[in-house]
Amino acid sequence: MEIIFIRHGQTDANNEGVLQGQTDTELNNTGILESEKLKEQIKSMDYDVIYSSDLKRAYMTASIINSKNKEIIKDERLRERHMGKLQGKKAYDKSLNVEYEKFASDPAYLNYGIEPLEEVVSRVYELIEEITRSGFQRVLVVSHGFISLIFRNYFYGGYHKWIENKIYNCGLIRFTV
Repeated sequence: MEIIFIRHGQTDANNEGVLQGQTDTELNNTGILESEKLKEQIKSMDYDVIYSSDLKRAYMTASIINSKNKEIIKDERLRERHMGKLQGKKAYDKSLNVEYEKFASDPAYLNYGIEPLEEVVSRVYELIEEITRSGFQRVLVVSHGFISLIFRNYFYGGYHKWIENKIYNCGLIRFTV
C-alpha cells in the first residue's frame, strides 16, 4: 500500500507568512495554479480515494487534483494544528519572536493555547491506522504542513530538524506501508 501525502496549494496567508492553524482560508490564484500543475503531474497515477482535511484550502486542492473523479473523504483529523493565540499572526512578528522561535525549535512546545502535540499525534495516527487497514492500494492525503510532520514521524520516527524539512505548497511525500 502507498500513501501519497500532499500539502495544500498556496493561500494569501501562506504568502504573507501568517500562521493559519485552523483558520479556514481558501487558495489564492497561485494555489489554484499549483494545484492544476500537480493534477497534470499525477494524472497517470492510479489511486483509490482521496482523504482531505475539511479546511477549504486542502479540500479545494483535493478537488482540483482529482482527475479520476474518485471519492474525496473530508476528515477533520487532517486539520492543521490549532495555533492558539499565534493563529492569524505573522510567524516573524517581532512581538511573538521568542514564542515562535520556541515553537519552531520544539514541536511539543505549548504556550498561548497551541493544540497539544499529543492530541495532534493521536488524531492523525488514528487516521493513518484506519487508512492502512482500509484495503486500498494507493491513497492520496491532502492536508497541511505540520500534519506532514506527524506522517513523517509515524513512518520514519523522530521530530529532528522538522522545521528544515518543511513540505512546500502542493509538494508531496510518498509513504510505503
